[in-house]
Amino acid sequence: SGGGVGHSQFATRIELRSEYGVEGGEALGKAELCYWEPGSSIGGPVCTHFQMHREACRAYRLSDGMSAAALAATLAERTEVFCTRLAASASGATMRPKLLVAGWLPQVTTVAFVARGFTFEPDEQALGYKMLTPAALSD
Repeated sequence: SGGGVGHSQFATRIELRSEYGVEGGEALGKAELCYWEPGSSIGGPVCTHFQMHREACRAYRLSDGMSAAALAATLAERTEVFCTRLAASASGATMRPKLLVAGWLPQVTTVAFVARGFTFEPDEQALGYKMLTPAALSD
């Protein structure tokens, strides 16, 4: 489908799965990223889907004890690391080390991003953002 001016729109899905999960079972959480900031010709990842799977998280919590909030923060962290590596591997200055979060979309849960220091103005239903640094690679 169409993206920014002269750009094709494509997306990447990031899934959070337990190493002991059921083969073919539901992921604990999913994030989807598109790559063109609205109204810009500069590449910039935009999270357009971020949701945790309630039943899979409940089953994982029973076996591991990790809270749903901690699992969501882990998925947000892995998304940041992916975007930092993407920016580091981009040739030239066509990709900024910034991650945007489409908080106005109903399929985007923003709480985990707020917990990791993303800024949403004027509220969590807006476009959130965070400049990513190489330190995110070691998180």
